[in-house]
Amino acid sequence: MIGIILAAGRGKRISKAIFEKPKWSIEIKKKMLIEHQITNLENNKIKKIIIIGGYKSNLIPKRYKIIKNFKWNKTNSIFSLMQAKKYLFKNDAIITYSDIFYSSKIIRKLKKENKKICLPFNTNWKKYWTKRFKNPLDDAESFRIRKNGKIIEIGKKAKKAINIQGQFMGIMKLSPLGFKKLYKIYSNLKITEQMKIDTTSILQKCIENGINIYGFPTNELWYEIDNKKDLKIFLKQIN
Repeated sequence: MIGIILAAGRGKRISKAIFEKPKWSIEIKKKMLIEHQITNLENNKIKKIIIIGGYKSNLIPKRYKIIKNFKWNKTNSIFSLMQAKKYLFKNDAIITYSDIFYSSKIIRKLKKENKKICLPFNTNWKKYWTKRFKNPLDDAESFRIRKNGKIIEIGKKAKKAINIQGQFMGIMKLSPLGFKKLYKIYSNLKITEQMKIDTTSILQKCIENGINIYGFPTNELWYEIDNKKDLKIFLKQIN
């Protein structure tokens, strides 16, 4: 099994606050945010870690394999992921965003899942989103799941809270067969859409094309750091 960290973007809404550095370089407890993610993977015996870099990738610890997304300023998360496709065709992989802080217990649980495409979802989202936004529905995306764990909708604009049973956490697991199915959907998109499509959008397209995606609930520690307000909330919680 391999770990892939998506760390190509700049994060314009917060980079100026940290002296033009990327979000993943924010220092938390004397370690960069990305180093906490690396530790979570390594603590779960995932030794091969690939980091998809872009903006200021020279700041990434040199001991890890770095694949550059040279179009980082024009593309989104799935385009970055595709830079590691030769590894994804051959290995089970746990993929994580680089602007999140989370408990290693989430990786431990995810690693044990045997579904071809699987992801944890945050059941405590409403409490957290209420701190981040005056109206949580302004940002929260739809997430609907059946009792057997099969996700039936993800990533759409949610008009009612009833359509939100959790939130995507920027973490997922793909088997080689799961990636092949996702890649087939991706390769049929127009090039402009390939460059711009995000993770929940490609997952929704998979669902619409009959590909099974499964999820499991968790209320373990998890924070997304998207802007200065998020960072302030996060630091207040852990201090």
